[in-house]
Amino acid sequence: MENPYEYYFTQRTFNRKEENKLCHSNNSEFWLAKIKRNMERDNEVNKALYGLGWKVLRFWSKDVLSDINTCINIIDDCVDSNKD
Repeated sequence: MENPYEYYFTQRTFNRKEENKLCHSNNSEFWLAKIKRNMERDNEVNKALYGLGWKVLRFWSKDVLSDINTCINIIDDCVDSNKD
C-alpha cells in the first residue's frame, strides 16, 4: 500500500551561537542535554520515516519566517520531482 503521507515537514532552530549562550546560563547542563537529545531524536525520526518511504524536508523556523517563498519552492521542486 502506498503511503498517503509522503512528506514530513518539521521546524527546529538551534545554532552554535545559541549553544554558547546556554553554556553560560543557569541550568546549562539540562538544556544542552535536552537539545542534544532532540537532535538525536530528529535523526531517529528521519531514519524511521525514510524507511517507510517518506521524504523528509527540514526548514529552520527563521528561514520559514524570513523567506517563505524559497521554502515553498523547495517543497514544490521536491513534489514535482516525484511526479510520474
